[in-house]
Amino acid sequence: MPFIISAYKMLLSILAPKRPLKTDDYSAIKRIFKGGSLGVVSLSAVAIALFQPTLPVQATEFSQIYAFGDSLSDTGNAFAKTGLPPEPYFKGHFSNGPVWAEYLADDLGIPETNFAYGGALSGEFGRLQFGSAPAVAVPGALAQAKAFVASSPQADDQALYIIWVGANDYLSGQARDFTKPVDNIRQAVLILEQAGAKNFLLVNLPKLGDLPLFQATAAQPRQIAALNDLVFKHNQALAQTTVDLNRSGAVNVELLDVYTLYESVAAGALGPSDTTDVCTLIAACINNLDTQNSYLFWDSLHPTTAAHRLIADTALEVLR
Repeated sequence: MPFIISAYKMLLSILAPKRPLKTDDYSAIKRIFKGGSLGVVSLSAVAIALFQPTLPVQATEFSQIYAFGDSLSDTGNAFAKTGLPPEPYFKGHFSNGPVWAEYLADDLGIPETNFAYGGALSGEFGRLQFGSAPAVAVPGALAQAKAFVASSPQADDQALYIIWVGANDYLSGQARDFTKPVDNIRQAVLILEQAGAKNFLLVNLPKLGDLPLFQATAAQPRQIAALNDLVFKHNQALAQTTVDLNRSGAVNVELLDVYTLYESVAAGALGPSDTTDVCTLIAACINNLDTQNSYLFWDSLHPTTAAHRLIADTALEVLR
């Protein structure tokens, strides 16, 4: 309950005065983003235009953000490699707007460099399968961490390194045991730490069995329960890994509890009001930017940008 209350209070402070984004607002956002990298364009310009007066954000000072993971954090890497996802997905994002890592960077007033790929697994490799398009190999989280070290042998010890991965390991059936994905995340942290990284934000998983993908198919209750049990054990192990990493004293690792956040949204405690339907399957939603704000799910797997905004707000609270 304290988690829900703190997130709710934070939303009130950031979004006041409260009103949903309108179609014209999104047009303004697109004009600001046009031609620029979403990782470095300041969303504060949008906030000033839409929600004057704005309130300063107080949080631990970081120099920049480096993001690793899958489609939940990808800001266009998979799109640059494959051309996926296409419109109406937003500029190569697996959503209808910016993702949480971008919002968080804008809130902190720092740049964001993104290594995440849609389809990434927690290990060396990943596989992006989108619609009827042929599957394409993409780098997994460990490969992403190694690519970062190759490009930056001396990591910025004032930066924030965020890692959100693991969902595809379970959704693809590649992992039937939670220990390997969690250990891969730990290894990614150690790879970055050895290069000089100090500050980390790890993210756990929501109930994957409750995603629309499974609710709309013939998945058996036993299969859904088994998947959710894997997620539960993954999150327990990740929490313990966070404790263990911090115990060394060499790094500062925070854990973002998306599992609890999604449960709170599903229960109607905060966030989008439609928590079950898929926006891309409903004409009234996909063709109306205002309506999209009330949906939790953009497609059968991925959240809307409104949900990403909520994730970023919660992350900001964790970092304070």
